[in-house]
Amino acid sequence: MKKAGKILIVALLSLLISCIFVGCGAAGVDLVSYSDGSLYHYELSISVKTEKRDEIQRTAAFRPYTSERWTISDWVRVLTENMRFQDESRFEYVSETTADGYFIMNYERVFDPSFYDDEEDDEPDENYKVERKNYFYVYETVVTVSNPFNGYRSDYENAKDGDGTLMSAVKYGLKFNMGNSTVTVLPALTEAFPALEGAKLDLLTLSYSIPASKLGSSSGETVKIKNSEFYRFERAFDEEEMTMTYSYITPNAYGWYITIIVIGAAVVGAILLVTMKKKKKVKPSDTDMFPYDPFDDSKNKNNLPSGYNDGGFKF
Repeated sequence: MKKAGKILIVALLSLLISCIFVGCGAAGVDLVSYSDGSLYHYELSISVKTEKRDEIQRTAAFRPYTSERWTISDWVRVLTENMRFQDESRFEYVSETTADGYFIMNYERVFDPSFYDDEEDDEPDENYKVERKNYFYVYETVVTVSNPFNGYRSDYENAKDGDGTLMSAVKYGLKFNMGNSTVTVLPALTEAFPALEGAKLDLLTLSYSIPASKLGSSSGETVKIKNSEFYRFERAFDEEEMTMTYSYITPNAYGWYITIIVIGAAVVGAILLVTMKKKKKVKPSDTDMFPYDPFDDSKNKNNLPSGYNDGGFKF
């Protein structure tokens, strides 16, 4: 399974953004992945209770050269604007809204997957497995893959200041050297929001969703997103190695071909049988063969066929 630039990196970004809400106990991060046939879409939705957002922002640090404090929305925007992928795409801001007591931020990344067609597997998925079951008319394909969040807790713990990774951006901020000075573009998460200092990472719940297949199933939960069904896989932000399993159904052409041939042969056989019965000869009766009796004097001889009379043929 290819890693760089694809699902795992996208999942990583959602993980980093979700760290904002670790410990607040009232937030959710949903990453939804799907294809429209030509382009890939990754929709990121981050929601937090409005009262919790206000609590976190109340003690936030001031932004450089301003009298305004950092907000969760601003921090996320700066992070996404400075984190581009190999194909130059990034998570673009879509919308923000407040609904049912939650503050919700929506981002989306759209990119052409052909950019990564020649990419080699730098970390093969040792849990990857495909099983195909033949049910004569259909095949059931069962796929098992590693959870995309595997290993990211360790990456977070081992991130170093200035190593250029996303984990480093969250833990230490984004800084750029300009001559003899260093400019901070984005402060570390806990610098921007001191209320998150000491939050328990194990309490963070991560979810990843993919399109569901009709008649298929998964080891996750089936949910409705924009009137379509998706498989959602949730896990904690820990070091456990987890897998995701899902299945989909495809037609078995050979089974249908055989059925069509059998039905066709049966129909042809029935037609031939009916035709043969209709053509079967029946022995004619004497009446059918001789509709008149030429030797019966009691019959009116005028009923004889034309050309016959008492004197025989006349010329």
